Amino acid sequence: MARHRLSFAKGHMGLSTCKTKPKPPPPPPGPVWVPWSQTRYPHQAVSVAEMYHVPWQNPQNCEVEDGNITMCAFEGSGESEMLRGFDFQFSMPVGATCTGAFLELKKRSVIPPGTSDQGVYLLLHPYVQSENKYNSANWPPVLTWFEYGSDSDTWGITLTESVVNDIQFTVGISAMRLSGDGAVAIDVMRLTLNGMELV
Repeated sequence: MARHRLSFAKGHMGLSTCKTKPKPPPPPPGPVWVPWSQTRYPHQAVSVAEMYHVPWQNPQNCEVEDGNITMCAFEGSGESEMLRGFDFQFSMPVGATCTGAFLELKKRSVIPPGTSDQGVYLLLHPYVQSENKYNSANWPPVLTWFEYGSDSDTWGITLTESVVNDIQFTVGISAMRLSGDGAVAIDVMRLTLNGMELV
């Protein structure tokens, strides 16, 4: 019977070696939602004429916080016209969501108290109106900041990119006096929008 000699390569012991392939790098992280916030002042303002309502004088004065006021003077009881501030020049990011609107008004009674909010609204192009966020308290005798809404309050409306970036996106406020002569004033209105965007 023939004899066969087994030969082994040095260092291999007749076994083949296995090399481990390196793991591929992880994929780059995908987009994530992050908060965004913008605060703006109106660049235009008007007193919208309404029959039997009292107009606001110098409505453009509510565009800048400088002590120059827009005033509404009542002769007895009555309601003011709606003071509308618009052209806020928001730039809500593409694809973002808006989760809330926070409005601040700096206002006062010029002479005797007895005047309160009649209506405080956000007005959308073409003039869709939000919930009324009026405050029933009398306007104070000194310029004071009043707050409406919050960073999680959309005022009962959908605030999309096309809506809030539109020049006609508006804050509207009117006042009501129950009796006697009086006057009220607004120094400035300021609006903050909050939401989430993908980055």
